[in-house]
Amino acid sequence: MASILLGASTSLFTSDDLSLVTSLIAHGQTHLFDGWSSSSLSENDSSSSSSSSNKLSLMAQLRVLDDAYPGGLVAYITNAQRLLSESRLGTNPLEGYTPSVPSGEALPWGSEKFE
Repeated sequence: MASILLGASTSLFTSDDLSLVTSLIAHGQTHLFDGWSSSSLSENDSSSSSSSSNKLSLMAQLRVLDDAYPGGLVAYITNAQRLLSESRLGTNPLEGYTPSVPSGEALPWGSEKFE
């Protein structure tokens, strides 16, 4: 699937990159790669999304994001879709909870307890 969408750009990426692309495509993120199959691999291409360096830069960003979120970008997408769905349905994630102020102690500035 990734090779069809990426076209000649497929040769730029590692197998791990292509696996990430495949996962993103499977989760509805094809818009990230729009126009990649029809674009050249030329560095002289002035299109903002078509040059090899721009593609490699986007892929590097996707790898960083995938590594940074627990479960990767697929988990992020899945969680976002769930939260948006629950919001649309009016689900309140805090249903049943009662806010309260924890007990504490006031420490006036300059007092013995403050020091």
